[in-house]
Amino acid sequence: MRVLLVKPCWPYPISHEESTYNRIWPPISLAYAAALLEENGIEANILDAHAERLTGKHLSPRLRGFDKIFITS
Repeated sequence: MRVLLVKPCWPYPISHEESTYNRIWPPISLAYAAALLEENGIEANILDAHAERLTGKHLSPRLRGFDKIFITS
């Protein structure tokens, strides 16, 4: 089974006053979840759409070929 764990892209404003929201943080919780899945024999992949700034039509081609897709909130 192939599983994809997705961190969605959030449209944060880009300005000096709100620089905290523009930072790209690694999805550590998704890495932990992927490790647990792989320990149980499930192929796990992570897609950080926020870091790659993938939205809509650019994101959908990357979702193909997986048995399960989980999107974080």
